[in-house]
Amino acid sequence: MKDSLLLKIVIRGITCIKQRKSLNFLIIGSCLVFFNVNLVFPSSSSGFSNFSETTKSEYDNVSIILMIGDGMGFEHVELAQWVEKGVNGTLNMQNLPIKGKVVTHNLANSITDSAASATAMATGYKAYNGIISRSLAGVDLLTILELTQQINKSTGIITTTEITHATPAAFYAHTPSRDNGYEIGQQLITSGIDTIMGGEKFVCLPAK
Repeated sequence: MKDSLLLKIVIRGITCIKQRKSLNFLIIGSCLVFFNVNLVFPSSSSGFSNFSETTKSEYDNVSIILMIGDGMGFEHVELAQWVEKGVNGTLNMQNLPIKGKVVTHNLANSITDSAASATAMATGYKAYNGIISRSLAGVDLLTILELTQQINKSTGIITTTEITHATPAAFYAHTPSRDNGYEIGQQLITSGIDTIMGGEKFVCLPAK
C-alpha cells in the first residue's frame, strides 16, 4: 500500500471515530490500531492486566495508532524503501517518532501465521497457528482493544482485507480456529467497537 493511500485511510478513520468519542484505539493494515498510550506490550508469559485509576487518568487524552502490515518484516520495508524512495530515501512510516518491534513466532517456535502472530500482538501471549486470542486451556485472552474498552475509550478496526481475517479478528474475537468466520463475525457484531471498516459483509448476515 502506498504511503499516500494509507494516510487517506488513516485520516478517514480518525474522522469517523471523532464523530463518536475521543479517538483512542483503532485497528489498519492489513490492519491499523489506535489505542491509549498507557497500554504497554508485556512479555509473552504475562498477558495484560487492568490499569489503576491513576494510570487511566494520566493518559486520558492520548491516542496511539498501531499499523500492522500483515506478513511484513524488516526486509519488506527495506525493499519498499528501495522501490519507492531509493536506497538513501525513507518511507513516511520510517520517519514516525515512535517505533517498536515484537517477536511473533508461534508457540511451537516455528513459522507463524496471522492468527498466532496477531494473538501475540493483541494479548501478549503466544499461541499455536490458527488460534485466535484463546489459551491452550480454552480460556479467552484479554486483548488490548478489550482492555481499552474497559476504561471507556473509543475503539475501531480498519483493514484492507476481510474484517474477520485473523489479523483484525485477534483484537476482538476468541475462537480455536481462524476458519470460524461466521463465529468471528457474530463476535464482531457484539464487540462494541465504534468504527469498523473492511470487507466480507456476509458474516454479519443471519444464517440461512
